[in-house]
Amino acid sequence: MSSRAVRRSSLLGSVLAVAAGACLVLSACSSSSSSSSSASAAGSSGAASASATGSSGSAGSASLDQLQSSVAKLETPPAKISPTTPLTAKPASGKLVVYMSCNIECTIEGDGVKQAAADVGWNFKQFIYQITDPSTLVSAMQQALQLHPDVVITGALPYVTWQSVVPAYKAAGVPIVTYSAGAPDQAPFLGEVLGLPQYHQYGVDLADWFIVDSNGKGHAVITGSTNLSGLNAAVQGFESEVAAKCAGCKITYQNLSVVALNSGGSIPAVVAAVQRDPSINYAISPNGFFFNGLAAKLGSLGLSQKVKIAGVYGTATDLANVKAGTEAAWMNFSVTQIGWQALDIALRHAQGMPLDPGDPWPPAQLLVHGGDFTVSNSTDVPADYATQFKALWKVS
Repeated sequence: MSSRAVRRSSLLGSVLAVAAGACLVLSACSSSSSSSSSASAAGSSGAASASATGSSGSAGSASLDQLQSSVAKLETPPAKISPTTPLTAKPASGKLVVYMSCNIECTIEGDGVKQAAADVGWNFKQFIYQITDPSTLVSAMQQALQLHPDVVITGALPYVTWQSVVPAYKAAGVPIVTYSAGAPDQAPFLGEVLGLPQYHQYGVDLADWFIVDSNGKGHAVITGSTNLSGLNAAVQGFESEVAAKCAGCKITYQNLSVVALNSGGSIPAVVAAVQRDPSINYAISPNGFFFNGLAAKLGSLGLSQKVKIAGVYGTATDLANVKAGTEAAWMNFSVTQIGWQALDIALRHAQGMPLDPGDPWPPAQLLVHGGDFTVSNSTDVPADYATQFKALWKVS
C-alpha cells in the first residue's frame, strides 16, 4: 500500500465514529470547525445558515513548503487502481447485479457497474430514483428485491433516509454495496466505496491546496448541506485542515437545503457572501454540480479575477473552466471506478474473500490550470483501469 493510502486508512476509525454519529442523523447534523472564534452572519439566498470562522493553527514558511510538496504529489495522476489483491478464481457468470441510480449524476457510477458486470459475465439491471425524495429509493429497492438479485449497489443518499427497507434485504439474504451513504459495517452491507473517510480526506487534500495557493491568507466561502453526509464530510475535512494549519485563513460556511443546492442555490449564496464580505477570495464546493454557472456569474459581475473557484469533484464544465483559467482547482476522483470497485467488493464476497483495503478509495488527482488531465465528468485515472481490474478478476 502506498504511503498516501496508509495516511488515508489511518482516518477510517476516527472519522467514521465522528461522522456516523454526528452527520447521519439528519435532524441533528451540523458542520463544525475546530476554530478558536466564530461569528454569525446573515444567511444568503437559499442558505439555512452562514458562519465565519478563523483558524487556530499556523502556516509558517516551513509548513507551507511541506504542504507544497504534498500538493505537487496530488497533481500527479495515479498509475494503479486502488484494489491490489487478485480474486482466487475467475468469477462465476450469470449472476444479477442491480444498480440504484439517482436522477442527476449517478449514471456515471452505473456505467461503471454495467461495464464491469459485462466483463465478468454478470447481468445488469438499473432503477432510477429521485434524489430529493428518499421514498423513491425505498420503492425502487423493494422492486429490486423481487428480482432476487445477487447484489444491489446504491449510494448518494444517506443510509438513514432509506434504512426502512434494509430488514427485508437482510431477511432475504441479499447483500448491498454502497457508496457515499454512510451505511453501517454489518449485514446485509458488504462495504462502501467513497464513504465518509474518503470524502473527508479529499477535503483535507483540497484544503492543503487552498492554504498553499493563498500563501496562508485565504478567505473561502463554502456552500454545502449538512443533509448530504458525504459532501458534509468533505467540508469537515477542509475545515479541520485549515483550522489546524492556517492561522491566517478564514472560512465562511453556507448551509443550504438539498433542494436549494440542486436548483442552483449555491450561485446566489456565493455572490451574496462575496458582496457582503469583499475579503472572500475563494469559493469552495463539495460537488461541482452545485457550482455550474458560477464562473460566468462572477465574470458578469467583474469578480472572476478576485474569487477563485475550487472544490471536491468538478464536472466536465468545471474542468473546462480550469483549462481556460476561469476556475482554479478541483480534487477529482474516478466516478466510473466507483462502480467497478463496488462490483469488486461483490465479487470478493461471492468468493468468500475479505474487502480489499483499496476498495473504498477511488483514484484521485488534484486538477489545476496547466495540469495534465482530460475534461470529463469522471477523472478516469489510470487510463488502463479496466485492464487492471480484469487482470485482478482473471478475465483479461
